[in-house]
Amino acid sequence: DIILWPSNWFPELASIEEVKEIIEKNPRITLWSAKSSAVFRYLRKTRPEFSISKEASELIDEAVSKRYPEIWELFNQGATEGKRNNDTNRVLHYWRKIGIDPSICMDLLLAFNNRTSPPLDDDELTTIWKSVFKMV
Repeated sequence: DIILWPSNWFPELASIEEVKEIIEKNPRITLWSAKSSAVFRYLRKTRPEFSISKEASELIDEAVSKRYPEIWELFNQGATEGKRNNDTNRVLHYWRKIGIDPSICMDLLLAFNNRTSPPLDDDELTTIWKSVFKMV
């Protein structure tokens, strides 16, 4: 269902029905809120430079980084000395849990390790990877 608000909330918009029609015709954009979808589509229609994908990405990144700062930094900076094995193991278990293919996990793990200070050696990474994927 589409949620509509009083027309005086968007006096620049000729018709709220216009936004509703756009939403119904183009359901490709997935948002968790009908209001957010309507606002983003309104902005896209009224501001040619506006990008729904870019705006949604920036807003989500900002919200997630504020709500979960410790986890955000882990993905942003990699693991830190003293927690490298534990953090690497946690990240790898998470990727496995959400269904990322093991070979892709290894590629992601290598990128994650490049941000880790100091990086784990390749043998240690392989040991952690094999342990998580039970490929000993």
